[in-house]
Amino acid sequence: MSSVLIVDDQKELHDILKVVVQPLGCTAEFAFDGQEALDLFKNNSFDVVLSDISMTPMDGITLLNEIKDIDPNAIVILMTGYGSMETAVRALKSGAFDYIQKPLKIKEFVAALKRGLDAKSRGMVARPIAMSTQRTIPPFQASENCYALIGKNKHIVKAQQQVDRLVKVSTPVLIQGPGGVGKKMVALTIHHSSGFSEGKLVGLDCSIANQDDLKKQLLGQDGLSGPLLDRASGGSLYLQSVESLDQKLQSSFAKLLKAVGHEFRLICSSEADLEEKMDDGEFSHELFYRIALSVIQLPALEKREDDLEDIVRTIMDNSSNFKFDSRKIELSEEATSYLKEQSWGKNLEQLVQKVTNAVTNTEDRIITPELLEG
Repeated sequence: MSSVLIVDDQKELHDILKVVVQPLGCTAEFAFDGQEALDLFKNNSFDVVLSDISMTPMDGITLLNEIKDIDPNAIVILMTGYGSMETAVRALKSGAFDYIQKPLKIKEFVAALKRGLDAKSRGMVARPIAMSTQRTIPPFQASENCYALIGKNKHIVKAQQQVDRLVKVSTPVLIQGPGGVGKKMVALTIHHSSGFSEGKLVGLDCSIANQDDLKKQLLGQDGLSGPLLDRASGGSLYLQSVESLDQKLQSSFAKLLKAVGHEFRLICSSEADLEEKMDDGEFSHELFYRIALSVIQLPALEKREDDLEDIVRTIMDNSSNFKFDSRKIELSEEATSYLKEQSWGKNLEQLVQKVTNAVTNTEDRIITPELLEG
């Protein structure tokens, strides 16, 4: 028989939930605060812990952290009041299995408890949002092919630091920035530098598929799991231009992620600011807080003037065929000035194309403005 620990400071709720869990074949223990719950957890074995967040003297987040110190695979579901989404996100980042909102709806409570019990019985890692990877990941270094993360611009340094942390966990990632800034490069870097690199990176550009096809790929015929999710199992799922999902599909996809969990790394990207769209009612709150536990913001290339020369030199080196000509390609002063004067409306995408083309056409291994214009 499964055992459940329920933590809440309201006795009335204890009485209600005791009746609710009995038909599920569960025995339930109850605690009124975090410290009492922690003492029970230390001396007993529980399959699932369900705890309110707002309690004294020990709140639910502190209890979660204490339980995780004892058993990193413990399944903890937190209950939070409406309007407390920031706290819910913090809980997921700290390793909560899931969260449900208060006032409790019995149907949602039972569904969350069943998911937790099912995960426990199947031996799933109990930290689908923030689990540690199984192998040691070396400190992150920007790949020579990830031009988006080369440089010392403060926004890029922050992105580098984020990626360094993210390759060690499975936290869903949202990458935002204008078109052409290298969001896909960063997604590839996160996948290939993480413990998910042994699995596939499955990608879908939501902006070029119609909504019916997106629904089939993400939700499947039965709405329980689409073929993309199945293919990404053990690897990463990259949804490009996720803002292109219509609101009905956003809601359905969020419910799917909450209902079934997932055994892959979810990476999404968007040209739009999804938090602004959410505030304007144009993007689902529920989906935003499922995909945006960590947000990487990439700036336009025109805001990275100090990084430009380093990026260009890396592109030149990668484009050179040293096997046939060992001479290093140089960038003339005039070419450097030319590059800094350009607006780069298509950002890195445009820069890579121009520099690669110039390298291909140079005969004396010196890049000039004329070659860049060609």
